[in-house]
Amino acid sequence: MGPRPHRWASCAAILVLEWASLVGCSRSEAPESDVDANTIVFATHMGEHPGWLDGFAAVIRGYRARHPEVNIKLHYQPLSGFAIWAETQYLGGRGPDLVGIGVGEAHRLGARQGYLLPLTEYLQQESPYTPGRRWMDSFYPVVWVNVQDPIYGEYWTVPFNFFTLRIFYNVEQFAAAGIESTPTTWKEFLEVQEQLENAGFVPFLMPNTSHNSYVFPAVEYLGDMIFQSLTPELDRLDHDGKVNGIEMNAAIYSGRIRLTDPEVLAVPQLIREWSQYWIRGFNGLDRGLSKVLFANGIGTMYMDGSWDAEALARSVNFELGVFPMPTVTAESTPYADGPRNDNNYNLSFAVGKIARDRGHLDQVVDFFRYLTSPEAADTLTHYVAFISALEEYPVPEALEAFAPATGHPWSGYPWYVAQQSGSSEARTRLLALLQTYLAGELSDLELARRYEPLYRRLAEEELHYARRENARLVGEVSGRLQQVCALIDSLPVVETDQAAARRQQLERRRDFTQEGLDKARRQLAFLDSTLSSPPVWRGRSEAGD
Repeated sequence: MGPRPHRWASCAAILVLEWASLVGCSRSEAPESDVDANTIVFATHMGEHPGWLDGFAAVIRGYRARHPEVNIKLHYQPLSGFAIWAETQYLGGRGPDLVGIGVGEAHRLGARQGYLLPLTEYLQQESPYTPGRRWMDSFYPVVWVNVQDPIYGEYWTVPFNFFTLRIFYNVEQFAAAGIESTPTTWKEFLEVQEQLENAGFVPFLMPNTSHNSYVFPAVEYLGDMIFQSLTPELDRLDHDGKVNGIEMNAAIYSGRIRLTDPEVLAVPQLIREWSQYWIRGFNGLDRGLSKVLFANGIGTMYMDGSWDAEALARSVNFELGVFPMPTVTAESTPYADGPRNDNNYNLSFAVGKIARDRGHLDQVVDFFRYLTSPEAADTLTHYVAFISALEEYPVPEALEAFAPATGHPWSGYPWYVAQQSGSSEARTRLLALLQTYLAGELSDLELARRYEPLYRRLAEEELHYARRENARLVGEVSGRLQQVCALIDSLPVVETDQAAARRQQLERRRDFTQEGLDKARRQLAFLDSTLSSPPVWRGRSEAGD
């Protein structure tokens, strides 16, 4: 085991200031009321967490000090129902110019249907608030992993902060059980839980309901430490050391990944072994109840994110500690690969098409860049403790235990099918099977066999969908490239300064569009090659797979 960690303490007191009259915050009224070309509507669900609305209001005041002609309306909508609210707004031709969403939610808000605007080209440009570099290069590289739309090649969202999952623990119960340090390996992690159980404590609280399962993050964490060795074989399209959704679906289709492979089964096997130390009835336990039980001393450990660190620290009457998920080593499985990177759980923002319709898209993007600047982070830290997505921005001392781990090899997730429609069909089926499996009612092979039919069908369907969309995309991007080249050719030979600036802008767009077209063509060729043969299981008996 490692040395006793720095004990995470309550963050500095949150400063509470009154709203300035220049900043409006609404909840019940429609966010687009009284909106004109000089008013930006900024929607967030972070009002559930203390300090965030006051912090965003202060950031808005900072921006308006630079741009007094711009009004910004801050709209708070609770997280429960936030996505449905935003969908409804956009479908009705209304809604926020700038909307806060989670990673992977852009499709749900109609990104591919035109309700959100692609930010890819803006990200390649220099931000006036971080001069000397592309806007995109200001952030931790990890926040961009699997964020780019695998079909369209677009970035629909830009990260704002960095959330990490950690294990919170009751320091006093550790001491009562004779545990002097936190575990650093998976073997030590299970030994600590056995020691806690023998001392009469509930070792771990693991919510696993259908709408609030933390078993899925556990699958990802363990997979990150076991599937790194698979990446070179799966990374056949982009060759970037990562596995995107199309590459994973192609691996399923071609048989390079099988659920019955011993290495793939190692993840649920480790989780099932761990589950013997979870609270009874975990399949019916949600995150909210887990947190309440933990705060009341029922359960020694509980996994949650840095977003709840302050609230949790205030709600307990015992000494609270934090440590990262221990590393899986060869002591626990022969497939252990080593430490993992933290995943990109973060609050992101997207720009609605409505910003262009209202005629102030450039101003919205400028405010967005300011929102993700060091100056805005400096302002916000007076109200909340948070880890900025900006790579060079310091992690607050109070959140050092949550600093993102980076620099390790990447892996894919063989248990997941990448559904481009945003559907959760595969996830829903897998969770139901995992609940049954963890209840001891399915064997390893039964888990794989029962999931396989849907898993295979969806992987095949998604590849055909990606191929159709990619073919259409090649045509669209080719047309855009021709238009840009025609505009460049139409510029006068003898240029004014204004015309020269316009030429530079168009040439950057031409180069950017050409790069996107080249990527789309490579992807289409990859999909054509993959689908030129039937799936590996077609025509085989289940026994022969």
